[in-house]
Amino acid sequence: MKYRKDFVTNSSSSSFLITNHSDKTMTARDVVLSLVSKILDDAEDRFILEPGESIRYECGDGDNDGAFENFIHNGFSGWGLSDRYGNWDVSIDFLESHH
Repeated sequence: MKYRKDFVTNSSSSSFLITNHSDKTMTARDVVLSLVSKILDDAEDRFILEPGESIRYECGDGDNDGAFENFIHNGFSGWGLSDRYGNWDVSIDFLESHH
């Protein structure tokens, strides 16, 4: 496990204080599930993709566009993060920006 309790000197790293505000013990997986639960809830009923099917999906980045669209927009807008978040089942390719 990585615990940092002192000054961080590596300029390519970042430190975060992760606090459990629930009434139960949480693993790192539990923390991730809690953080993405809003995205998962918002993704419900947005679309269905059959095997091999692709859709062109326009995502907004405003609060009213929803957590799902914000995640896609901010996570995949030209930064190529499909390798970080994706797997062999799904890919997301940035097409164009309307900003």
